[in-house]
Amino acid sequence: MAHKSRKKGKANPQVKTRHLTDSDGWTHIIRGPSQTSERFVSNSPYEAIHSGKVEIPEGFTLERAQEKYKGCVRRWESSMCYKWLVNLFEQTILKVRTLRIDSCMVTGLGSFTKSEVTGNDSSFYQLAAFETLLRILKQRFDIRRVNFQEPIFTALDEDLLVSKGFTIIQDPEAYSLMTQSTFLYAPCNEWNTIFSIIRSTHPALYIGNELTSQQNHCRFNTHSDRIKNSEEGSERGQQNLWDKNEVITAFLEGRSLEVITEFETNISAMNSVIYWCPDTNEVQDTGQPSDS
Repeated sequence: MAHKSRKKGKANPQVKTRHLTDSDGWTHIIRGPSQTSERFVSNSPYEAIHSGKVEIPEGFTLERAQEKYKGCVRRWESSMCYKWLVNLFEQTILKVRTLRIDSCMVTGLGSFTKSEVTGNDSSFYQLAAFETLLRILKQRFDIRRVNFQEPIFTALDEDLLVSKGFTIIQDPEAYSLMTQSTFLYAPCNEWNTIFSIIRSTHPALYIGNELTSQQNHCRFNTHSDRIKNSEEGSERGQQNLWDKNEVITAFLEGRSLEVITEFETNISAMNSVIYWCPDTNEVQDTGQPSDS
């Protein structure tokens, strides 16, 4: 059963159940090895974005992307969400004696380039938040590997990350590099991708999709008559749901969780939950996000 720590900053429990859609309706689909970017001609940039193809807009250069990111960092660091997250990491997570972090895997950010088309800067804010947390974690841990994996990165997206010293791995096998000492930052990844990751390894620290609702979905639908004629209702589908429930339950066992408090500038950017393993004597058995 998941736990919450006794000392927490204020979290917003409504974020967990809020149904949010980015202004661009973006979804991330892992399809296997892909090229750095897919070039195409389209009369509708929004159609291109939704198809998973990202064209670099004319005039959107690395320098312009860097300037845009600096602006997002300023807004992020002046927010209450930033202060809440820093307090949680410095006062709670960083003090967990048994915590070990030696690598980071970042996935599910989407394309920074798409913000020029959609006007939604979620990817920039998520990168700013990650850099904040990386800076805090490095106060205690020697983190030498920081890998980014995203099939729809454009060449410009990769240049932006490389300019900050990060490594891009465009191979789904990148997940095999993760260990129980990895910080997995996956704020907007597909559920099936997260499931595949936690089935193979349990990262020490995970920020991403809320897992309890998925666990409840699996438990309920395993026995529900409402889906007996659906694909999930088949014997194979039922077994699949049961297997997923077991995987999630194993991952959540003994972990604390906190819903990230609302980031008013871009609500969808921080619509994630933090999971970590606390020291045993620092938790209480609730399994629910903190509301105080």
